Amino acid sequence: TIEKLVARGCLRTTRMGSRAYEQYLELVAADSVDALGRGESAALSYANEVRGIVVLDDRKAKRIGRARFPNCDQWTSIELFRQARKAGAISKREMAKIVQLAISNARMHVLVEERKWLVELGL
Repeated sequence: TIEKLVARGCLRTTRMGSRAYEQYLELVAADSVDALGRGESAALSYANEVRGIVVLDDRKAKRIGRARFPNCDQWTSIELFRQARKAGAISKREMAKIVQLAISNARMHVLVEERKWLVELGL
């Protein structure tokens, strides 16, 4: 649960500021072609506010994020995994297992240009 992750120091809860909240509301209330779900809207608005990195796999969210928040760094889940692997935080074998589960169970989207890394993992 979230409480366990917070207790272990793996996760921190926070609130977005008023400007980020305004941006969030604009994103969820936009016309359907430019509207995003609550999670993607919150992630983009907050990451932009704190000048952080947002992890998005949805093409529409990435498109809108680039247009609305050009200075906000965007990574895909694969890029997040690659950075963890590069830092030596996870073995190749464990990483392959994690990525396979993310693809099969969480329906994680993999961009064409990221598929080479999957082959390197043995997937």
